[in-house]
Amino acid sequence: MPRCRWGWAVRGPLVLALFLAVLLTGCGKKNGWLDTYQVKGAVHVDGKPAAQVHISMHPKKVTDERPYVCSGQSDEKGEFVMSTFVTGDGVPAGEYDVTFTWPIRKNPISTLWEGDKLKGRYADKAKSPFKVTIEPKAQQLEPFKLTTSGPVK
Repeated sequence: MPRCRWGWAVRGPLVLALFLAVLLTGCGKKNGWLDTYQVKGAVHVDGKPAAQVHISMHPKKVTDERPYVCSGQSDEKGEFVMSTFVTGDGVPAGEYDVTFTWPIRKNPISTLWEGDKLKGRYADKAKSPFKVTIEPKAQQLEPFKLTTSGPVK
């Protein structure tokens, strides 16, 4: 008596679905990673939205064994979304010093950003006038207002 060849065709999708269900249950919070919350904002330099400004948020307290710095980069409208562990994941709740650099150019040989149109005015976290507190919820920050000359505010 011939065996039915359709058995695997029927069972295959069921086995695959079961395998994916088991695999995806382990895809929640990564082991040891902190919970993050979406943080968006904008950067204005001398009163205008600024593109390609690099934003870093340095935690005041690091209770985790794994140090981290949150980062983002402004788009053509001066807007940014912060990332900590993976692109666009957000920022853990807490207090942060915020720093900014605005690269002059990207070196085509080293592929690194060079220079700073802000001349290092906002690059030192110890001297940064910008502090933020991230709550355990999605947040839209007030625009950061930077200047290229005059006193740092």
